[in-house]
Amino acid sequence: MFTLRWNRLDLPRYVEELPLSEHTPQQPSSSSWKDHPVIVAALVCAGSLVFAQQVLFPIMTASLQTDLATYKNASAELTVLKERIKVLESQLKETPADLAKIQTSNMFSVGSPYPIGLGLIKLGDSLDLVTKYFPSPSIDRKSFYWAVARPNSAFSSANYLFERNTNDKRVTLIQFYLNADALSCPRFG
Repeated sequence: MFTLRWNRLDLPRYVEELPLSEHTPQQPSSSSWKDHPVIVAALVCAGSLVFAQQVLFPIMTASLQTDLATYKNASAELTVLKERIKVLESQLKETPADLAKIQTSNMFSVGSPYPIGLGLIKLGDSLDLVTKYFPSPSIDRKSFYWAVARPNSAFSSANYLFERNTNDKRVTLIQFYLNADALSCPRFG
């Protein structure tokens, strides 16, 4: 172990004990330009750029071209689906008018005085059947008749009349009102 004490008399002795490399500055070695750190850094950067240009950029380009082809295919499919939606929407707009035409052309079945689908309640039946066959919100209860709104798409309403003075409410008259759309069959817009 070496101890350092400060004493003017010991200084020359201490200097003599130190190895030569510790108190003498080193001379630059006679190395080539290849060992210089700036040159090494420049060569590493240049090598990285060449690697990126030759390997990474082509891979990235191929990946982007694949994505572009996928997006073009999806765009073409989307265009076809949009056209299909337009066709289906136009058919859907025509459907209520077609349904009304069909219902008004064959409103009555052979041998029945009631329209098809509305023969569930007949003259003489109990008025309670109206609430059985139609939802309550569509029934407007008046003092001498009950009106059913939109019993089907061909009729705007059906009125079931009864006598007010009796306890047993029986249907005495039935009125069906044709829907204006069913008569003219306009195209819905």
